[in-house]
Amino acid sequence: MSKHRIFISYSHKDTDWKDRLVTHLGVLQQQELLDFWTDDKIRIGDAWFKKIEDAINAASVAVLLVSADFLVSLFILREEIERLLKRRDQEGLVIFPILVGPCLWKRVAWLEQMQLRPLGGVPLSAGKTPYEIDSTLSTIVEEIAEVLDGMTPIVPQVKEEVGRASAVNSSVELQEDRREALPSPTDTLRQRLVKKYITPARQTTDPPQSQPAPKPPVTPSLILPPTFRNTIGMEFVLISAGEFLMGSENGAYDEKPVHRVQISKPFYLGKYPVTQQQWQQVMGNNPSHFTGDLNRPVESVSWDEVQEFIRKLAKKEQEKMYRLPTEAEWEYACRAGSIGKYCFGDDKTKLKEYAWYGEGKKGATHPVGRLKPNDWGLYDMHGNVWEWVQDWYGQDYRQRSNPDHDPQGPKGGEYRVLRGGCFWGNQWYACCAFRYGNHPSLRLGSHGFRLIMRP
Repeated sequence: MSKHRIFISYSHKDTDWKDRLVTHLGVLQQQELLDFWTDDKIRIGDAWFKKIEDAINAASVAVLLVSADFLVSLFILREEIERLLKRRDQEGLVIFPILVGPCLWKRVAWLEQMQLRPLGGVPLSAGKTPYEIDSTLSTIVEEIAEVLDGMTPIVPQVKEEVGRASAVNSSVELQEDRREALPSPTDTLRQRLVKKYITPARQTTDPPQSQPAPKPPVTPSLILPPTFRNTIGMEFVLISAGEFLMGSENGAYDEKPVHRVQISKPFYLGKYPVTQQQWQQVMGNNPSHFTGDLNRPVESVSWDEVQEFIRKLAKKEQEKMYRLPTEAEWEYACRAGSIGKYCFGDDKTKLKEYAWYGEGKKGATHPVGRLKPNDWGLYDMHGNVWEWVQDWYGQDYRQRSNPDHDPQGPKGGEYRVLRGGCFWGNQWYACCAFRYGNHPSLRLGSHGFRLIMRP
């Protein structure tokens, strides 16, 4: 089994803190979640700097034990931190700074931008009892474990083989009396993710030009990998937090008014609608009308039955949480930066490249992922099957609580909302803003769903 590697950067004067952390990490090592080695395993005659460099390149997570001694170590700053920040910005390396002693960490530009543990900026050494210290370290190690659970172990490309073991590395310090701070990275992970995952809003006629364009989404927390796959093969894509313009002035009455909505937290959304195979693995049956290929989306499922699927899936996946997206989350993810009718703009002649639609009652569902995805990497957001969402249907967006900030929909109603259109519907049903309500107990051969997951 592939194992993760942990790289610990610390001052030798903080060796006791390193040893205490390694003790807690040892629980994960015994469960074969990771391996580690320390610099005391470097033998006489070994190329010690090469060993440290290889361990940095092999790390899935880096832990910094921050103290005054740490911040004045020239070797740590120039050799370890510089390489770690480069990997963070270019590859998304996860960094956990842990404040072990009082120091001027807020005066260090690259460190001040990070979220330190323990929360609140109180160092571990601040008069705490051994029980409190171990309790805090246990919480931090649990957080590290949760991050590793959602990541694929790194197979390093190094000249000297470091195997598939994880590495916990300590630094060798030089010239500790010199104080130098590193410059902040010029191309941050935030900029890189925005370039990769966010497409600038397209200038279209929907909504009117007088409506201000939404702000670009912000990037997710650095501890979240961009994709995730659960134990039954469901794939999820990380959708960054941000703002968008919800609704359409050129659509039906219940799509108005166009209004700015903020999605305040990133979330994982299913890359595809839930398939018949995935439903069968969880529920032990296949209710679908259109069979013959288990990669077709499951359909003929009611909103109520989807809730039972979610309960059973959550139990199977243990601590992971699942739910349907809200209307706002669904439309935000569907648009992927577009302010047009579709995720690619307003040109309906391109819709056939992205959506199964317009087949009439004699049509059928299609295996997921066969057409183009939107700019988030989500497939079948237009067409194929209608997708249940969490909200009760309400004709007026203003019926919602907090309509402009993570709206949840009305508190009650008769119908639940479906989005996205389906194989038999026309191009209007496939529009990003089109809304359709049906009774939550109803099953139709065009009703499917996709899920949000929170690790």
